[in-house]
Amino acid sequence: MSKIVINGVDGNFGSLVAKYALELMNKEDLVFTAPKEESLKEYKEQGIQTAIANFNDPEGLVKVFENADKVLLISMPFVGEKRRQAHKNAVDACVKANVKQIIYTSVLSAAHPFNPSIENVDHSYTEAIIQNTSLDYIFLRNSLFVEAFTSDYLRAVEAKETTISKNMGDGRVWFISRKDCAYAAACALNNHLLHRAVLNINGLEPLSYEDFLAIGNKATGNHITFDANVDTTKLTFDNYGNIKYVDATGNAQNLGIAIGIAQYNNPAGLEKMGDSYFKESVASGTPRIEGQDANLQRSVVKNGYLESSSVQAVDEMVDMIVTQRAYEMNSKAITASDEMLQQANNLRS
Repeated sequence: MSKIVINGVDGNFGSLVAKYALELMNKEDLVFTAPKEESLKEYKEQGIQTAIANFNDPEGLVKVFENADKVLLISMPFVGEKRRQAHKNAVDACVKANVKQIIYTSVLSAAHPFNPSIENVDHSYTEAIIQNTSLDYIFLRNSLFVEAFTSDYLRAVEAKETTISKNMGDGRVWFISRKDCAYAAACALNNHLLHRAVLNINGLEPLSYEDFLAIGNKATGNHITFDANVDTTKLTFDNYGNIKYVDATGNAQNLGIAIGIAQYNNPAGLEKMGDSYFKESVASGTPRIEGQDANLQRSVVKNGYLESSSVQAVDEMVDMIVTQRAYEMNSKAITASDEMLQQANNLRS
């Protein structure tokens, strides 16, 4: 009997992997995890083993992963230091739990470690820490999910917009369906021949965004054009944080993305991390996302303002003093050097 752990079955990608895994493998071998108990109810009712996996609790992860043959680590749905730390906690737990193989959902650009995008930084980092352990691994470097682009197209159709603006230019992407990537992950979990493998999971051919729109227009009978000349100075947002782009006609087109705003029952209980960063704690309570909770009074987002709390006055003053002292030292050194040269010239004469 095997032990195959699939994390994040409560998400869009993880739920698809769970579906395909049940088609390919014996459910007795599977362990489905999620951060909250209610997300696992439907799987428990099917007789599938489940467990709570909190990626901020490394020791708890060790218990969940203990002696697993395979662990699927689906990359976290956020970016930056928080994501990298969560991934590191999972990898460290796999090592401590004597996991035989970890399967990680990465991105195509992870092959280029000097690509500066934050997505690439996170994935390259995670691949590196896995490779620096004794773990066997399979990296699934997924291309961009086409669902993100089709939803944007359909939003434009519904809003009766005639133009979609993006900063892709004429760059080409190997679009692929999330379903295909999820099926590839399930197949990797069911595979016993691949070891320390890196697989590129992408579409049949590279398409520009203009190619993509042409396919969408042909399928739907619409005529939406592509504005590749994106000027970032024309980005703006409304009072609810919806990000918009001012097109050539002067109209602000909704880009379908927004600034995420969360409220806490006890904001004072948030744990300070430094540099204006805070993280959730027991005292703060769980975040309540504006726009998803009808009982919350919406915040107002102001465009073109600098929040004073994001400016560390003490740090700025210290930096100013250090700079002033450095200037004074350099000035004195130059003066002393001039005086020494003057004395040398006087001695010669």
